[in-house]
Amino acid sequence: MENLEKLGEEALYVEMKAMQLQVLENIDMYVNGIFEMANYTTDMSGLPYGIWFDEVGEQRKTTHNIPRVKIMMLNGNMIPVSVEEHPKILLKGVQLSKAERELKGKPKDEMFRFISKNHELILQHWHGKINILVLFNSLKNKREVFTSCRQSWDV
Repeated sequence: MENLEKLGEEALYVEMKAMQLQVLENIDMYVNGIFEMANYTTDMSGLPYGIWFDEVGEQRKTTHNIPRVKIMMLNGNMIPVSVEEHPKILLKGVQLSKAERELKGKPKDEMFRFISKNHELILQHWHGKINILVLFNSLKNKREVFTSCRQSWDV
């Protein structure tokens, strides 16, 4: 009977240690930024669609090197858009036509205006000068100004 109780305590201890290690790993990932993409939601931004920021930015090993964000459409499609003063959809041919049908009019104007207005800040993140928390906090601080402008556009 004592052996079973002892085994139970040891199993519980092992389980607690495993949970503790997982928490420490999650904290390490959070602090060191080991994420693929970070979602700046509509609730955070006041924009019509969410924006996904690449956590690795220019250090990601890809065939493209143009700074970009991805706009998350309501149907789940993600549209890559350049981060510059005059943003552009980074697709070609049929994919571009489809994206232009999805992202158009006033919502497109709002998304592009937001990217344009914040492109220097977003580029700091892309180049690894600031982390995602600083980016989101800085964008959040700009939200009041942006939202008030957005309300004036609705008039």
